[in-house]
Amino acid sequence: VASFKGIRLIGVPPGPAGDYDVPVIGASEALDNVRAALDLLFEKSPLSAAALDTLEKNGNVTIVYDAAFPPKDASSTGARLAAFIPNLFRNAPHPKGRKDFPAVVGRYIVKWDRDQLAATLAHELLGHGMQYLSGRLQTMSTIDSECQAYLYQEIAQQDLDMDKHSRVMVRFRRALEQHWCAPFKRYMRTYAPEKMTLWEKLNPDVPGLLAVFDAYQRAGGTP
Repeated sequence: VASFKGIRLIGVPPGPAGDYDVPVIGASEALDNVRAALDLLFEKSPLSAAALDTLEKNGNVTIVYDAAFPPKDASSTGARLAAFIPNLFRNAPHPKGRKDFPAVVGRYIVKWDRDQLAATLAHELLGHGMQYLSGRLQTMSTIDSECQAYLYQEIAQQDLDMDKHSRVMVRFRRALEQHWCAPFKRYMRTYAPEKMTLWEKLNPDVPGLLAVFDAYQRAGGTP
């Protein structure tokens, strides 16, 4: 167990190598990678840093490295690479009114470039963490919660100056607009067509889109 700028870091020691479908790294190295990714968010992504600060003021922010995540029978392409799990520490005592904001990173993503790990942490911890703080995570549809979290991830990717022409970023943009945010975009075309230009650039205007997303959620979002 360690900490970084008020964020608790927990490394679960990996089991025998035969327990995993890929080579895994030890807990100490994994937490070093997590620290480096968090440092990027604090240094280069003001909105991400502000969101982390908000979570810390309202509860306990924790990142857990667990080489057993995701389950061994899940493929590296189809499995979740990290996850926000609000009830991970459900029996842990904490002052009334404060919440736990735990994210788990698994054996795949923890070995990726630190900018990719940082952007994934923005998705899980900031996107879903802020939803949990506001009480929306429990009521939003999965596709809406992922759309908003993907938008938080996009903010980090822009701030970290990731190559938008790379294969990974092209796949991300396609998933963002054609799947996860497709219902939100349909809402925008009907109720805020003048705002569609927020999407029409290499780096979408995410703060502007998040403002429209709030109106979308107040209107009921996707059932």
